[in-house]
Amino acid sequence: MSVDLMSLGVSLEAIGNSLLVAFGIGLVVFVHELGHFLCARFVGVHVEVFSLGFGPRLFGFVRNGIDYRFSAVPVGGYVKMAGDVPGECTGHPEELLSRSVGERALIFSGGVIMNVIFGLIAFPIVFSAGVPMLEPRLGGVNPGGPAWKAGLAEGDLVRSVNGHDVLSFEDLALEVALGDPNRTIVRIERNGQELDVPVVPEYNDAYGHPSMQASQPTNYRIRVAPEGPAAQAGLKDGDRLVTIDGKPASAESQRRLESVDDSGVVLEVERDGRTIAATVVPRAGDGSRYLLGLMAHANAVVAVRGPFKRVDAPIAVGDVIERVDGTPIRSDLDLLALPARSNRLVRVVREGTAFEVPMLAEFAAALSSDVAIGLSTRSVDGGIPIRVSPRSAAAEAGLTDSDRVVAIGGKSIGRWADLLDAMQDSEGAAVRVEVIAADGTSRAVSISPRLEPIRDFGLELDRSYVERRFAPGAAFVAGLHAARNLARQFYLTLRKMVAREVSTEKNLGGIVAISAVSYHYAQRGVSTLFYFLALLSVHLAFINILPIPLFDGAQLLFLAIEKIKGSPVNDRIMGYAQVVGLVFVLSLLVYVTYNDIQRLLS
Repeated sequence: MSVDLMSLGVSLEAIGNSLLVAFGIGLVVFVHELGHFLCARFVGVHVEVFSLGFGPRLFGFVRNGIDYRFSAVPVGGYVKMAGDVPGECTGHPEELLSRSVGERALIFSGGVIMNVIFGLIAFPIVFSAGVPMLEPRLGGVNPGGPAWKAGLAEGDLVRSVNGHDVLSFEDLALEVALGDPNRTIVRIERNGQELDVPVVPEYNDAYGHPSMQASQPTNYRIRVAPEGPAAQAGLKDGDRLVTIDGKPASAESQRRLESVDDSGVVLEVERDGRTIAATVVPRAGDGSRYLLGLMAHANAVVAVRGPFKRVDAPIAVGDVIERVDGTPIRSDLDLLALPARSNRLVRVVREGTAFEVPMLAEFAAALSSDVAIGLSTRSVDGGIPIRVSPRSAAAEAGLTDSDRVVAIGGKSIGRWADLLDAMQDSEGAAVRVEVIAADGTSRAVSISPRLEPIRDFGLELDRSYVERRFAPGAAFVAGLHAARNLARQFYLTLRKMVAREVSTEKNLGGIVAISAVSYHYAQRGVSTLFYFLALLSVHLAFINILPIPLFDGAQLLFLAIEKIKGSPVNDRIMGYAQVVGLVFVLSLLVYVTYNDIQRLLS
């Protein structure tokens, strides 16, 4: 029997990372409960149970009358103290309800205090050791998006947002999402110079919050899947991607991989100072989807900048660019591929009327860079122009690039979005598509969507990381800065969720999400994992201070009321509050766990 040592090594690494995650999350919960435990012992209250987890006892030990246990439900933990139930307190000084308001407040604050202390200790330690963070540098900039409109570009290094320093790309995304979209100033470094750039973020449904619509940075080093197409073509881990089909490696050229046919793509990489060319032919990868093989003519002007913002500009938002110098324009990749010229002849459709636009000088030079095109949101008469993928279900049904779709499944189509909705509603079943040919004749065809595999090249691009390492004194300051930013972000997130300015569905996560993120950080090293655990610990402190029944903040609120009125809160009110709190917490747990699972499956 042979043993695949590489697979065994990967499996052992995965097991090790999983154990590290379990230890880390358990450590944060332990620290919180330890705070309650130590404060209770400090003021003289007897602790009966110290539990990690809830529910039935799994195992543990008893010492000095305290049951230290692990329980069946691995979510949180608790400290059970003597005399903590109204009506059962005998007045013994070691019982919780026999202690003063101040002493009880200290006990209920203990978990929050310990979580903050853990963060303040862990942050400087990990910053002293060095934490690899995703560099706050822009990757691809979505044409027509907020970053593009502001003139930002791939490779720009972001130093701060609205005056707040950013250490990582995650910091950048959070600052933009939670800041004032009307007053967002992004300070960037470009070619050794720092510039302040005003940006107007836009709400992004995919993220559930406002964003600049810029992707994460890559260093263009590749990771190659064993025995995959890239490996078979001779590429290796660590090769630096230089060109894709002759185009310099960039977010734009990466998108061309989506349309690669069976002949493959030529990739040039740099290895040990040498340039190596390899033809990579994709194969069917994991996952598949039902496709008709229809694509849009995404050639409507959705945004402009530079000279095209002037009133005398020959092209405006809403125009459709059909051809440039005789070359059909069907997507932004066609526009970006145009060679540089000082004069152009552009065929434009504006409000149903087609005409030729001659362009000279700056307009001709800036056409590819300062005009963003995409799917038209306007309704059109006479059908939607289409592109038909070769060897697709639509091509086999007889559709061509010269056809226009007027109806699908009996529903009239006036916008490309209508066609997408109709295709999604089919759920893989055959659909009746009515089209108008170039000669004006009408016909209807039945198309059965084909289950098409996703193309796999067997390689991934490494993200661009930068190590944040500080001297001990500076590391402590950086830790305070991180904790302060976390507090501010937590407050802003809650405020915007209440105001429905950010999505709870996409921005709330539970134990599944925490475990998944923890595992991701564990893969990047112990120092990075403990950085995340420090963030998690401070987050736990903020959550527990909220005045929600069953949370520490509610107990502190009841104690404040008791101090003011001179007597404890009515037992019935306390009971109702606990029930409401229990229902709320359980509902929240179910909701965030459902969100976590949906995100993992999507």
